[in-house]
Parts: sequence; structure tokens; C-alpha cells
Amino acid sequence: MKIRFARILCTSVVILFLLLSCGESKISTPEQEYLAIKKKLANGWNTWNTRSVLSHVLLPEGLSINLMMKDLTSGDTLKEALIGRRKPGCERIWVGDHTNDGAYTGLTLEWRGSKIKIQTATRENELVVWIEPEKPSDSVTLFVDVSILWKKPGTVSKTGNGFEAEIGNKKYPVFISASGNAPKDGFLEIPLSGEIFISSGKEREKDEIIKIITENHEAFLEIKNSFGTLSNLYEAQHNAVAWDVIYDPLNDRVITPVSRLWSTGQGGYILFVWDNLFAAYMHSLDSKELAYANAVEIIKEKKDLEFVPQFVTGKGVRGKDRSQPPVGSFVIRELYRKYQEKWLLELVFDDLYSWNQWWLKARQTDSLFCWGSNSYPHTIDHWLDTFGVGNFQGPKLESGMDNSQMYDNMPYDSITGKQELIDVGLSSFYILDCEALADIAAVLGKDSEEKILRERAKIYKTKLETLWSEEKGIYLNRRTDTQQFSERLSPTCFYPMFTGLPSRQQVDRMMNEHFYNKEDFWGDYIIPVTPRNDSAYKDNTYWRGRIWAPVNFLVYLCLREYDLKVPRADLCKKSQELILKSWETDRYIFENFNADNGSGDDVKDSDKFYHWGALLCFISFIEQGYVPAPEEPIK
Repeated sequence: MKIRFARILCTSVVILFLLLSCGESKISTPEQEYLAIKKKLANGWNTWNTRSVLSHVLLPEGLSINLMMKDLTSGDTLKEALIGRRKPGCERIWVGDHTNDGAYTGLTLEWRGSKIKIQTATRENELVVWIEPEKPSDSVTLFVDVSILWKKPGTVSKTGNGFEAEIGNKKYPVFISASGNAPKDGFLEIPLSGEIFISSGKEREKDEIIKIITENHEAFLEIKNSFGTLSNLYEAQHNAVAWDVIYDPLNDRVITPVSRLWSTGQGGYILFVWDNLFAAYMHSLDSKELAYANAVEIIKEKKDLEFVPQFVTGKGVRGKDRSQPPVGSFVIRELYRKYQEKWLLELVFDDLYSWNQWWLKARQTDSLFCWGSNSYPHTIDHWLDTFGVGNFQGPKLESGMDNSQMYDNMPYDSITGKQELIDVGLSSFYILDCEALADIAAVLGKDSEEKILRERAKIYKTKLETLWSEEKGIYLNRRTDTQQFSERLSPTCFYPMFTGLPSRQQVDRMMNEHFYNKEDFWGDYIIPVTPRNDSAYKDNTYWRGRIWAPVNFLVYLCLREYDLKVPRADLCKKSQELILKSWETDRYIFENFNADNGSGDDVKDSDKFYHWGALLCFISFIEQGYVPAPEEPIK
């Protein structure tokens, strides 16, 4: 009996221990949860290398297969290929599909009279490449280089029909179907006289490589087609962000900078606050991990500051004098609304709350808000570390609308560090930030912070109403030096709508007198960031006269707050037409667009592949219910 009892007791202890052990294994901190996501992302073959979309890299090893071109006539070598270069003689890339995980990529490259199609796929952590010369050129050859990037350990040697890398105790062979010459520098030079096949891990026959690539592409097309009438918009938006996903070896993280062209000269990446927060929101359509990574990484750049700096670069430069539109709490709230993971809120709440407090201390004037820039000691010899700091240009950069006519000749107070203009847009953003952050605080059970934030939102909504102009039928910026309204309009004058402040009568006036007014914002292509009857409209440069996707997106959020189904449908339709005009013709996602003819390629200061241009697509996914609508109650 005693023996039996002892056995039962022993068994019970073991079971209890196992239960406790299992319970403990399931308990993890927000930091551990996020670290797992970072580790999951930085894995496998993908176009991780910022500097070239023809460079495929295996993470975490850093093994890379780099495709390059050589012009035998001139001796020039195209070592790094990027989307949208403008200089004469540069490569022209027609982007195809690109899965988030690198399972499939496809593009067509034109250079020096040659045209080749390159498709890749992965299977069991191995890469296959199919190169088809669509327009061969006797003067252009292909170079293949296998190397190890970012000073990671390992060696690469040339073999009979390819290369072999040795990393740790493991060997990584790379096989190439076509024969070629091996110059002294280790590259393999191959004539573009026929198809070329490359495989890593093991040698594969042509038919097997084509089969893998075809199957992986068909899997992506199946996802695309599941979006029905929005499938072409899915293709544009998905590829806009997927081709910009890169690996940052300095911080061991996967991020989506605004574009590769912007990043290559900045140490591998440059991140901007609202650009990357909106990229995170777009990623939420089909990738939780990329959505989380981009939102968390830009928010965590706050570091030792009280606010999230306007930009950070791979060269260590940070916009420490200014921030950018505070949309972080809004985006995090929307990610939680979709994925319902409380740990994400816990991970970033303190940073978001500090940022919210900073706007009060640094940018509040007359109970509303002005953009600004505060001087600081310069420690880095780089033009970005001084440009706009502590002068009239800084507040414009903080607004994100760098040369908007709204800010022409506006005085700047070097003592307070603020532009002497109460800004409708910033004041509305701040209220949105308070409300979104209060919703987050409620989920986390932070009753005190929630109460403070809701009270702030209420106070500033009351103050925001003082910016309504009964004469103009819209909200206006107001100068703090003269206390007079500034009558230079912008779509930011609609932004009080996303706080729910305006009455329906006020909304109707804004819609009828300005949104649908062809002298202001209506037209074949909308929404110009400068009214059509403003003298700056004809400048057609950057934030003067052109159309910007984030502005359309933010106005769309305004329309969602009210029962404005017709304006919403009109904005979605015209945004779709604008983005598809360039995507279906040129496979570009432009940074901004001409408001008269819808072109994104008519000026040099419109990046040809800038991810947030795809916000023109994203509003339709919210409208059609593929992404939870912002006005739905947070749980």
C-alpha cells in the first residue's frame, strides 16, 4: 500500500512538474515575442541586399548570389541594379511579382541593348534561378558572383561548374548550368546566348528548376486572384512594399525603407516616421511579421529621445531636432484591431506615451500645435545632421510636407523652436493620437493614462473648433504672430474630420465648397496638395501642386468618420485609376503625381518606386473590408 501510494505521489509530482514547465514555457515577455518575429523574418533566401535587386542572400549566413552585367564594348560593369534610376544609360527594371518570403521573385532587366528575364524561387531553403535572354546582345554578358556579405564568417571557392561556400562546418554548393570564363577576381562570366540556370544546395535539371519556379509563382497568383476585383491593386501594393524589404546588418533587422534608391547613399537604409508607419499598415494586408517589424523598429528609434526622430540612417544620422506627424498610436491600434495581440501594445506603449507628452511640451502654442525644430549640438559630419535644424526649414520638414505653400514666408521663432503658425493638420493629428493611445491604454488596463488621454482629446477638440472659418467654410491655419487666419488651403484643412469634430453642416460645406470644387481640389486626378487656384499649384514640384498618396489616404480616413459613401467611392475610384495608370504601363509606384495628367514621371523629384505611393491602393482594401475599418470598436 505504501509502495503504491509512493508511486502515485511520485507520478503526481512529475505531472505537476511537467504542467508547470509547460506553463512556464508559454509565458514570454513582449520583448521575447518580438525577438521571435525578428528571428523568423531574417531567415532564408531573399533580395535582402539594399544595393541590388539582382543580389539574392541567404540569412542568417549572409551567403549571396549576385548577378551582374558587363558591356564588352565599353568595359562597363553593372554591378548593382536598382529600380527607377534616372541617369542616362542606367538599367531599366520592369518589376514582376515578389513574395514576402522570397519564395518567388521575377523581373525583366534592360541594359545596353540587352533584355533578360530573371525568375527565382526557393524550396527547402535552397535557391533556384532561371535567366532567359529575351533580347540577346553580343556585347553584353552575364557575371555571376558568389560571396559572403556583411563581414559574416565563411569562405567561397570556385568549382568546376560553379562555386562552393564553407560557413562553419557546413558547405553550400552553387551550381551553374552554362559554362563561362572565370576572371582573376573570381566572377564567372557567361555569354547571354541561351537560358542559364543556377541552383544552390544541389544540382538540379532545367525542368525541375522551371517546375519549382512555376509552382511558387502560381501559389502567389492564387493569393492575388483571391482578391477578386481588387487583384490588380493587390499586385501593385504588395509588390511596392515587397521589393523594398531589406536586411539591416548593423541592427540585425528586416525593415522596409521608403525606397532602395533613397537608402543606398545613407549607409544601407533611411527610415522616416510616417512613411514607415504607413508601410507597416500596408504590410498588415498580408504579413503580420513585416507589419510589426516596421512599426516597432521606427518607434523604437526614439531611444534616448522623448520623441521619435523624423529620420534615421545607416550612417548614424538622426533627425534629433524634430519629429514627424504622430500617427504611431493610430497604426499600432489598427494592427491590434486586426491581430488582437496584446503584447504588441505592451511593447510600445511607454514610447508612444512619451511621444504624446513631448508634443505638449515642445509644440503647444495657444492650446493648439505648431510644427518646429530645436537646435542641438552637431556630432556627425553629414549634411542631414544640419539641414533645417533650428531654422525656418525645420518645421516644414517636421510636417512631412517639405515645401508646401502653406508655409511660405511663415516666421520661425528660434527661441521656442516653433513656426509661428498653428497648424490644422498637426492639431488634428494630436487629437487622433490621444484617442488611439487612449484606446490602447484601455486594453492594457492603464486607467489613469486612459483618463488623461481622453481628457486631452476633449480639450483640444474644443480648441480645434476655433480654427473653423465660417467665411471660407473650412478649417484654416492661424498665425500666432498676428492671430490672423492663413487662407492658403491644403487637404490638411479636412483633417479635423478624422477627429469627428465637425458638424454635418460643416462637413457638407467642406465637401461642396472645396472637395468637389474644381477650383480647389476636384478634377480628373485628385487630391492635389495645393489648390488648383493657388499660385503655387503651377510649380508642380514635390508638395506644391502634386498628388501624394498619404494625403489621399488621410482624407479617406476623414470621410470614414461620416456617412459619406459617395465621396469615399469617388476617392477610392480616382485613387485606383491614378496608381494603375503608371503600374500597368511602367510597373512603377511613384512618390507623387502630376495633378493635371496623372503622370509620376514628369519631374525628377518623384522617386519611381516609393512604397507609400501604394496607399492609393490600400484605401480600397479598407473600403472593401479586407482590413478592419478604423471606426470599429477596439476589443
